[in-house]
Amino acid sequence: MGKGEIKNEFIIFLNSFKNTLKEVFISSISLAAIIVIVCVFIAPLENKADNIKLLVGYASVVLGQALFLAGLNISILPVGKLVGGSLIRLNKAIFIILFGVVFGFLATAAEPALTVLAKQTNMIMPIINEKVFIWTMSLGIGVMVGFSLYRIMKDYSIKVVFAVLYIITFITILFVPDEFVGLAFDGSGATTGDISVPFILALGLGIAATMSKHQSNEDSFGIIGLASVGPILSLALYGIILNARYQGMLPAEQVYDPGTIGLLNEIIMN
Repeated sequence: MGKGEIKNEFIIFLNSFKNTLKEVFISSISLAAIIVIVCVFIAPLENKADNIKLLVGYASVVLGQALFLAGLNISILPVGKLVGGSLIRLNKAIFIILFGVVFGFLATAAEPALTVLAKQTNMIMPIINEKVFIWTMSLGIGVMVGFSLYRIMKDYSIKVVFAVLYIITFITILFVPDEFVGLAFDGSGATTGDISVPFILALGLGIAATMSKHQSNEDSFGIIGLASVGPILSLALYGIILNARYQGMLPAEQVYDPGTIGLLNEIIMN
């Protein structure tokens, strides 16, 4: 790559960063206003230095998310589409499905929101291991991504697939301990975040554009919808296993105290 091409790529990145920075700022300004109203006027913080922390934290979030989204637009999305398109050359359904499972697992395991949820869940329910929680949820996503790619190749009706999966889900949760029902659905939301969704969506676009008999957007969006069912089922099964291990007598939950900013920093940094 010559200097001219590097310069052009850098200009593209700067333009993307400028646009995403504006979008992130506009979308987050209302939340920042609410925080200011509460922390400055309604219930002022005792330590005035915490106001500086809030300001620095907000600026860091805006800049960090803008940088991430800018990089996402010019790198991850094109790469995902290229990978999805090149997989078709293997001409082996099993390889494509296995790649989808591994791809979905690794992308979800790197999701920051899932890591935070795992730490908070362990604080409330110590019997749930953080790593096992993350692996369980990630495996659920991976399996459903692989199944979604198989659905595209076989052209199964997405309406029928959704109906069957949710019927299975609702039947399964009847046998799940109450402590895991809400957690399973919350975890499903945490697994589909800023990292996993773009990766999976880009992969689906590449494969659907080549193999789908319908519009590629329709099938690629279906991947995200189907993938979100996976963590619900996987964590529900994990709950059933734990319930059987403790013979229906799960240890009592602990009261979660979010504490001060120091504890929040500990959750994020560790």
